[in-house]
Amino acid sequence: MNGSKTLLGTRQTRIRAEYPFADMVAVYFHRSGDDRLALMLLPADLHTCRAERRDLLDNFEVHNLRRPDLPAWQTDSLIQFRTRRPDHGSGVATGLTMRNGPDVASLKVISHTATISANGESRITTTMSSDSGLELKHHLIHPGPQAPYLRVVTEAVNRADHEVTLEMLSSFALGGITPFDGGFAPGRLRLHRFRSYWSAEGRHVCDPLEHLHLDRSWASFVAFSERFGQVGSMPTRQWFPTAALEDRKAGVVWGAQLAWAGSWQMEVYRQDDLVNLSGGLADREFGQWFKTLSPGESLTAPAAVISCHQGDVDQLCQRLTRSQQVWSSPLPAIEHDQPVVFNEWCSSWGTPEHDLLLAQARVLKGKGVRYFVIDSGWFAGKDGDTQKCLGDWLPRTDIYPQGLAATMQQIRHMGMVPGLWFEIETVTANAAAYHQDAARMLHLDGQPIVCCGRRFWDLRRDDVVEHLLGKMLSIIQACGTGYVKIDYNATLPFGVDGDCSPGEGLRRHIEGVYRLLDLLHRRAPNVVVEICASGGHRLEPSLTTRAALLGSSDAHECPEIPVIAANLHRLIRPEQSLVWAVLRSDDSPERIAYTMAATFLGRPCLSGDVVALSADQWRLVDDGLAFSAQIKPIIAHGTSVWH
Repeated sequence: MNGSKTLLGTRQTRIRAEYPFADMVAVYFHRSGDDRLALMLLPADLHTCRAERRDLLDNFEVHNLRRPDLPAWQTDSLIQFRTRRPDHGSGVATGLTMRNGPDVASLKVISHTATISANGESRITTTMSSDSGLELKHHLIHPGPQAPYLRVVTEAVNRADHEVTLEMLSSFALGGITPFDGGFAPGRLRLHRFRSYWSAEGRHVCDPLEHLHLDRSWASFVAFSERFGQVGSMPTRQWFPTAALEDRKAGVVWGAQLAWAGSWQMEVYRQDDLVNLSGGLADREFGQWFKTLSPGESLTAPAAVISCHQGDVDQLCQRLTRSQQVWSSPLPAIEHDQPVVFNEWCSSWGTPEHDLLLAQARVLKGKGVRYFVIDSGWFAGKDGDTQKCLGDWLPRTDIYPQGLAATMQQIRHMGMVPGLWFEIETVTANAAAYHQDAARMLHLDGQPIVCCGRRFWDLRRDDVVEHLLGKMLSIIQACGTGYVKIDYNATLPFGVDGDCSPGEGLRRHIEGVYRLLDLLHRRAPNVVVEICASGGHRLEPSLTTRAALLGSSDAHECPEIPVIAANLHRLIRPEQSLVWAVLRSDDSPERIAYTMAATFLGRPCLSGDVVALSADQWRLVDDGLAFSAQIKPIIAHGTSVWH
């Protein structure tokens, strides 16, 4: 549906194009006389229910100002970016946001095209030019007729004959919120976000925009922004990269989810009647990021998923997480029936010795447990302190009398797939690599970065990626490992040395993390991968789609486990979410029932005193596992409802 036309009687609004996608309509619109485009999503059923929008401010303060020409809304570009230039152009918003500066004001549409591929994927590409010499491309992608979401990919290409430095580039920008009120929608807009911290992942927070001081100013002379996100290499520490805006009166929710494992930001931005939601890489102000593009060089921002829905935020979030079913690589065949996991961590707490492991395996044999994971502590360290020798990955000889491989082979003979824990990206002080390979570690201000006693391998380097892969693959092959838990218990700061900015160095390192995981899958396609980061600090789409399972929280024995597991249904696929079931020999029947019931919100991960449980206690555990097996189709394909 193309053509320039008036929107429900509003003289200044022009629609460039409209596209139906599943139960949504994407509307590309702009203000008359503006060469830029904004993107709005609407539920298809409400497509014709948009309010007639006022074009000019009509409040009494403006009348007294004798400015009858002040616009009530402006075009908010579907691409937000900033290049290095002396003119910041944001007035009192400088330092609060880098959106809508002189670069964005100079944008002009070069082309706007729609294509449909043979597999049913639709792609709308908008290409714009700027006075900086950058060409900006915005791709809106609908993967298939039934998908309740759209992917957005934004790229910048330097078409100038000189270098151009980018200081901000959005992944997505949703505008026109809310189209169901003709003015500034007082009292009806809410921002939904999801806080996170160690053992407290995914807490839902809802704020009226007025509480965030996102009212429209009386003359729209200044802009306001609620900019939030995460800096470093734990992308879901403090906030998840998911946000939604809700029009409570219309019952419509708009939302977005970023797929990025490094520093990111989102912004709720307002200067006039309309509210806008955007996000992408953490910019120069927020994440010390900038990148200089040579002539012809390009940069693609992290992908985002967007959606809108007539309903509530819970339904909207599950529409976004549906996109995480599109795996970047095929799952190992063994994963297709959501097997149960046993992880001995809460049994040995870092000393997984041979006799205990085999005793646990004998008890678990025939109980439907498929993966038997040996957690941290299987490798050698000085004075028995394995936590200070990450990086060499040499199996201990003192607690495996016949060698680790023999222990794991015996576990396999009992019908379970043996697994091992790795924290492959870091090195601790008692490992030889900590000192010998310091030059191949990440630096900041000329010094190796240290966090929690760990240094970090520089994954921008191909030789480092190959070195780490070689370490893992040699152990996997020698021990017959069928499952690896890749943990991450420290975070990088805002950036690293070695590129044009600290933030750009971090961005390139994160790309190396992806390369490591992708090569691991390619070279060991039958090995099941679990992603963990002190529990749930890496639960974002670019990593969740590179793993079969997710360590969703370290709340091992906390009574809040089912609350956390339920909260995460809004943010990750529950069939990937490992829910701890730590069993103790002194647990009451009620405690065991509660522990097992919590696993019905994801995938059971047993641990604890499994050898010492009584027959009566095991009957309750067996009942829980049997019920968990019955509800696997619901966990994989159902819809979650909060009461």
